[in-house]
Amino acid sequence: MRGWCDERAGLTDPHRLDVRVGAMLISPNRAAAAQSVSTGDPDETAHTPHPTPQRRSRPRSGLTQAGPAARGSPFAARTDLPTACSRRVAQRPRRVLRDADAPSRASVRSPPEGNTAGYDTVYEVGSFEHDARTVPTLLLSFDSYLRRCGRASSTRQQYAYSLRGFTAWLGTRAVADLTAADLELFLTHWEAAFHTRRGHLPRPATIRGTIGALRVFFAYLEQAEFLVGGEGSPWRNPMRTIGAPPCPQRPNDFLRTHEDRALLNAECPHHHRIVVWLLRFTGVRVAEAQAITFADVDLTPSGEALTVRGSKTPASTRTIPLLPQLLPLIHEHAELLRQRMTVTPATPLLATSHGTPLTTNYVWRVVKRVAFEAGVRPISCTCETTRQDRHARRCPRTSSGENRSSVSPHTLRRTFGSDLINRRLRLEAVSKLLGHSSTNVTERAYAQLLAPTIRRELFEVFEHVIAGSR
Repeated sequence: MRGWCDERAGLTDPHRLDVRVGAMLISPNRAAAAQSVSTGDPDETAHTPHPTPQRRSRPRSGLTQAGPAARGSPFAARTDLPTACSRRVAQRPRRVLRDADAPSRASVRSPPEGNTAGYDTVYEVGSFEHDARTVPTLLLSFDSYLRRCGRASSTRQQYAYSLRGFTAWLGTRAVADLTAADLELFLTHWEAAFHTRRGHLPRPATIRGTIGALRVFFAYLEQAEFLVGGEGSPWRNPMRTIGAPPCPQRPNDFLRTHEDRALLNAECPHHHRIVVWLLRFTGVRVAEAQAITFADVDLTPSGEALTVRGSKTPASTRTIPLLPQLLPLIHEHAELLRQRMTVTPATPLLATSHGTPLTTNYVWRVVKRVAFEAGVRPISCTCETTRQDRHARRCPRTSSGENRSSVSPHTLRRTFGSDLINRRLRLEAVSKLLGHSSTNVTERAYAQLLAPTIRRELFEVFEHVIAGSR
């Protein structure tokens, strides 16, 4: 087997690579069975340190993940893996060296001359000796797959968080050995640990999120042919039989008319007002608002619009007309930024003093603060602390005290969509402005508003029919 070595991978001799058969993806028992089948003599397998398995006539080429991708992965934060990793599929046993004194067949790829900056040599791994690094390696490969599919960084981080408990529970066991019964036992273990840590069982939405992350992960392993046995035969995806509990649609928490008016008229600094008004009158998600630059803002008279780059699905890429209520604030905000910094087309619309996008946590705190100051859905403190920035762990305001109101950035998005439906805008247009993948998503989220709207339109139609028959 050929591969590349890197000293940072922890190999003591970068010119030697001891590769064993299928150990990265199958259990020791299955690996031993594969070796026994290949040699045909169990005793020879027991006494020969490196048995020679059968070799494919046309071996598949390995897939390699480079170091920079691993360093940028949300899965890498909780592992001690080297920055380079590989994703060689153990579909067939490969030929290895019998004689330890024979020349090594592992080759090293050197960086180009004169260009060593940012260069990472990568190595091909056939075995991790059944240690705990096996699953984290697959998780890094899974994150690389999500990135290539265009998934947002927040989505990748959520998958990483959901799979963290699974990685700790699995330990050194092989992924391909798991059955549906094993995964059911894991979910039982995870629920018990959640109850011990939080004091209550996970809600249906949390359970669905964990099961969904496992489904996507195992679907990737099946697609990439990681779920294989020692002889290369595919194994069944165990997540196919695991069902998720039903999760009822959350009620629409849009702001009522008096709450909306109080929030927009609240006394707050300009850098708070622009955040609240932008989310309220465009309905963009927080990640989308962070990605908006001045190149995406068109202030041409009679054509003012905002281009939103997709953050979740291809349908998220859309153009939103800028409403007259928001235009004066956009012009004022642009002028203030030009006074403080050099504004370029790549400058974020919601920028800090250093020209970087506002963080998600900051946007969340701003909306909470403005809503609290306006008296819109305030959350009372139950720990009776005298400090605003330090609360008890179980306090509804959270330990930092920033959860002052139940209004969130998503509440402003729901308010934008509800306002459009109440003004009798077509459902297809509302779905397009919100960046939903289909009108079914819009119908589920705004079913509470659609019923009275349909009733009103139905009565108006029959009024015209009755008037025309007279």
